[in-house]
Amino acid sequence: MFCGLPDTVGLRKRYGVPERAVVVSYTGALIPNKGIAFLLEAIPLVVARYPETHFVIAGSPIDQIADYLGKDMFQKHVTVISPLPYFELPGVLALSDIGVDPKEATTRQASGKMLQYMGAGLPIVCFDTENNRRYLDGSGSYASEVSPEALSEAIGILIADEPARQKQGRINRERAAVFSWERSAEELEKIYESA
Repeated sequence: MFCGLPDTVGLRKRYGVPERAVVVSYTGALIPNKGIAFLLEAIPLVVARYPETHFVIAGSPIDQIADYLGKDMFQKHVTVISPLPYFELPGVLALSDIGVDPKEATTRQASGKMLQYMGAGLPIVCFDTENNRRYLDGSGSYASEVSPEALSEAIGILIADEPARQKQGRINRERAAVFSWERSAEELEKIYESA
């Protein structure tokens, strides 16, 4: 999915994202159980400390976050891509520096976006849940608690540390192979053979 894409500068121009910004992206449903409110409340906190940051929010339904997007700060520091066609997802992730998944453990859902972020080689900021630990192990940037403030702090640590971003991204890219369709097929074949 991530091969043969235009370069980062070209992708940022395509979507109207500032070329020199540190780009933090969220992709997926813009509904409460995905934790989007935590991110929306964290954005002003991050931008206040790191004005070089730009956020990309890609997904739908956009009406769920319209109250936030009307604010001046959001208009300056957030690019919204809605709807997000699935085949545009690799380009959106390729222009990003950090992926964020603000979902809480109480939703009882796995995270497809987490695997996409990993496949794109992004460092990931998230809450410290069992599912996130299973995917990321020690290579995640975990918020210290479930709150916008803690989420903003974890995002800020990565914004300020480009080498850490690159290292985590490489680890995540390699670790994504553990969850590939090919690996799942191998496991299923072993089960069938033993049965």
